[in-house]
Amino acid sequence: AHLEIEGLPDGAVLTAVALLATFGMAGKLLFGYVAERITARRALMLTLTGQCVFILAMAVEPSRPVIWVSVPMYGLFMGSYGVLSTLVMQEAYGIRFFGSISGLAGMASVVSLISGPLVAGASADGTGGYGLAFVGIAAMFVVAVVALTQVPGARPRTAAR
Repeated sequence: AHLEIEGLPDGAVLTAVALLATFGMAGKLLFGYVAERITARRALMLTLTGQCVFILAMAVEPSRPVIWVSVPMYGLFMGSYGVLSTLVMQEAYGIRFFGSISGLAGMASVVSLISGPLVAGASADGTGGYGLAFVGIAAMFVVAVVALTQVPGARPRTAAR
């Protein structure tokens, strides 16, 4: 809807959505590999920062050249979230209580899944676009990156007994 409001024709919007999804799949693979090299926590911080940069670019300068760079790059960084969040939980807390921790994290995410579309819709209704909602989302990405600096680092691997 943001791209339509910014004047992209329907065909271009469909292409952008396809690029978002394609780059999102590539992001899962790429950042799965990156997480093995720099830890999942650092990889997640990198992807959240990338999402912040490219969603702000779409909000602040929604011109066609910016959109054609921002949409696939946002997809690349966005696609990795599910993979990396699971790995961060394992790195920080191990697997002994992984089910409980994962369940609590899933319950907490329901709040944003319910409120996000409502806030974005209110933003669009009130301002005629999604720019304000995108800025709010970018701010939440920054908060998440700062919070991740407080997560314990990866546990050292021990030899099999």
